[in-house]
This record gives sequence, structure tokens and C-alpha cells, in this order.
Amino acid sequence: MNTNALYCPLDEFYKYTDTDLPQVEIVLPENLPEPHRSLLVHKKDLTPTLENFYKESIHIKVLDSMCTGTELLRKVILVLDGSLKPVAFGAIKIQLNFFDSATLDNIMKERLPLGTILELHQMAHLSSPQAFLQVVTDCLIQNALGLSATAKLYGRQNFLLTPNGEILAKIVEILSLKSTRKGTLNYRE
Repeated sequence: MNTNALYCPLDEFYKYTDTDLPQVEIVLPENLPEPHRSLLVHKKDLTPTLENFYKESIHIKVLDSMCTGTELLRKVILVLDGSLKPVAFGAIKIQLNFFDSATLDNIMKERLPLGTILELHQMAHLSSPQAFLQVVTDCLIQNALGLSATAKLYGRQNFLLTPNGEILAKIVEILSLKSTRKGTLNYRE
């Protein structure tokens, strides 16, 4: 698989700014360290998994967005509601034609992650991870997550699908958790 394809849809923001993509490698699910494996290797939405892990609700902070009328492309961070700490960075390309007006209104408010919105509107969907990734952060990711230095982070490329298998959204999700020299995990330095 072409490594640029692993970043879809995040790659579109890099193309727009004519910036090189960060280094990425595919990681087999069994080679992901814990708690990354538990947080990424499943067929559920990432947001409720992270909310359960951190014991706090999550909202999005939109860093950049582009809308073509039928597609909405966003670069975002997932932020804990109470502490305001970033717990994930990524991008999502949403196919707007699948959503009714009430759901679209929630999407356009730019507050809740798509998975949360789908749950609120009881919209049936499937989560389909395409690849698990190890990413060497660049300035863009470091600034978004408040990291002071380059780090190796883990994430996934995921598709949200209708029950019929049509793509609702393509997502790249990169967790802010990183290993420290002491072997513990932190989500910010």
C-alpha cells in the first residue's frame, strides 16, 4: 500500500500547503503496544473508546476545514471537555449526502465528533479500520497536540460505513499517547 494513501484524508491538507507528509509505517495490530492496541484495534468509533479510557467526555476543535457541497473535510483534535487536553489528532472527510438536515446541523456546529453525532441521531453505521499506523510527528502534529519534540505516535486509518457498505467518512486518527523513557505513557509532555 502506498504510504501516502495511509494518510487519506489528512494528505489533502498537506497537498494544500505543499508540505511533505510525516513518516508513517503500517503496524500489525498484534504489534501495537498497550494501551494503544485496546484503543485502536476494534470496530467501534474512537470517541466513546477514548471517553471510557479517560473517564471524560470529548469534543472536537476544528483546525481547518473545506467544504465542496457534497464533502466536508476537516483537520481536528479531539479534546477532553474538562481538562481541555488533546487526546487525538486527525482528519475526516464526511460524505454529506447521507445525512438528514438535523444531523447535518449538528455536523456543521463543529463541536461533536461524527461518531457521537451518529449515536445521538441513532444512525446505524459500521467502523472499518483499514490500517494501523506508527507516525513520526512533524511540526503540524506536534503543535496540534502540544508536544515539545518529535515523537512516534500510533493511530489508524478508519472508514465509517453505512450498513450497506457505502462510505460515510474516511478518517485518520492519531492518538496523543506516547511512550516515555520510563516505559509509562503520557498524552502530553
